[in-house]
Amino acid sequence: MKVHFEPTTGVTLPQLVRALRAQPGVTSLGQHLEQRWYLETFDARLAAAKQVLSIARGPHNATEIRLRTLASEATECLTSAQALPKFAHDFRPGRVALRLAQITLGRALLPLAVGKLKVVRLRWQDARGKLLAALQLEVGRGRQPPIILRVSPLRGFEHTTQCALLPFLELGLVVPIKTDAAEHLLQRLGLLRAPYTCKPVIPLRPKLPAAPALAQVLSAYTTSLRANEWGVVADIDLEFLHDYRVILRCLRAWLSDLKTSLARKPREVLRVGLATLNRLTGELRDLDVLTGQLGSYLAHCADLPSPTTANEQLRARLETARANAQTALAAHLKSAAYRNFQRRWVGFLTAVAAGKHAGRDSEMPIRALVRRAISKRHARILAFDPALVDADPSALHELRKDCKRLRYLLEGFQLLFARNTVRQAVKELKNLQGTLGDTWDLHVHLELLSRLGAELPATVPLVSALTQRLSLLEGQQEALVVAALERFRSQQAQRHYARLAGKTA
Repeated sequence: MKVHFEPTTGVTLPQLVRALRAQPGVTSLGQHLEQRWYLETFDARLAAAKQVLSIARGPHNATEIRLRTLASEATECLTSAQALPKFAHDFRPGRVALRLAQITLGRALLPLAVGKLKVVRLRWQDARGKLLAALQLEVGRGRQPPIILRVSPLRGFEHTTQCALLPFLELGLVVPIKTDAAEHLLQRLGLLRAPYTCKPVIPLRPKLPAAPALAQVLSAYTTSLRANEWGVVADIDLEFLHDYRVILRCLRAWLSDLKTSLARKPREVLRVGLATLNRLTGELRDLDVLTGQLGSYLAHCADLPSPTTANEQLRARLETARANAQTALAAHLKSAAYRNFQRRWVGFLTAVAAGKHAGRDSEMPIRALVRRAISKRHARILAFDPALVDADPSALHELRKDCKRLRYLLEGFQLLFARNTVRQAVKELKNLQGTLGDTWDLHVHLELLSRLGAELPATVPLVSALTQRLSLLEGQQEALVVAALERFRSQQAQRHYARLAGKTA
């Protein structure tokens, strides 16, 4: 258990040090400057788990990792030469690495804040010389630097330390902090960021006219889209591209499904820019997924011919293709054409919110328009004929897009409907959507491997074996899709969609 305090108004560091040293058994261990980095994932997973991760570098380049909450702290030493870790697996195996892996789920660790602190260390002993607690004063920079007092009792001496603190508290120099000291310090420094979410949930009045309501949702999602741009360009975490793709698909889907609320001409012009982004990000995402899956595909091909050299060549060609796709996407996001598109897009949303670019259904209540779109997408899924897949495998892709667009409508406008009904409707859809996604990935990967293999003659036998394996898996997946579709069509699943449509189940 750790106890954190901050000084009352007007109390300075020298006053605190003198007051502490005046207490029986408190002695100073000196002071030093400490460089400290606070790390966090882009989507604030550590904050959501009520954890604060910092890396501190003190005298003689001694470096420590601290992962802490208000109640506990895990500390681990690093070698002085080690660079800032970017992922949980960069830490040496142990409690910190395991806990971080559970929280971050593969997201990159980014420096949220960095600065220098003055650290004054003291120790507290009882009358017999037994160490009770370690004390540490941390002072930030600035005209009115924040000061934190950390009291870390030794195990078994928590109650004794609390009793010993009472005379000091009676002096009125400090008050307890109710939140984690590191979070409190970041807040005092103004470094806490607004929470990011990939899919913002926007409260809308059901009878609000469709056009301005849609503009609100599109604007919120555009903010989340733009927040991911730098991470896509920097290429430090694959999830930046994933989030960017999800948000982009939402924007495109709503412009299509709710298009009657907007004027056709400006909407169609902007859809061209969105389609370009979809193509460039889709190529890179497909290569990312194949890169992640290739090892699994190879492991399940026991009869691969001479795998070593061909395997290395295929992986190298895949890396090159991925690097080229990343370069093309980054160049586009930094181009004048993309900046012009951004200006037109923001101008379009501003104009729609002001009542311009109205379509024939712009005054229809937003819930009525969304309900109609949900019913249309839902009907297309129910009407899908699995027999079409044998003649045209891309038919599954159209079904997959219908499922995605239905889910975007349900999640993007969820507050217009009963919460539990939406949750259950999405739950029933996820099973079908998951099997469709796995099936389409196999189809895309077959095409990519065929293309890459054609460029490298030495890998033809390897690619041929992989193609046979993936074709077999694709056939098995198609059977799973049929089963998932039948489950989705069941009376139990359809009750929720009947409620969304305003009908009695």
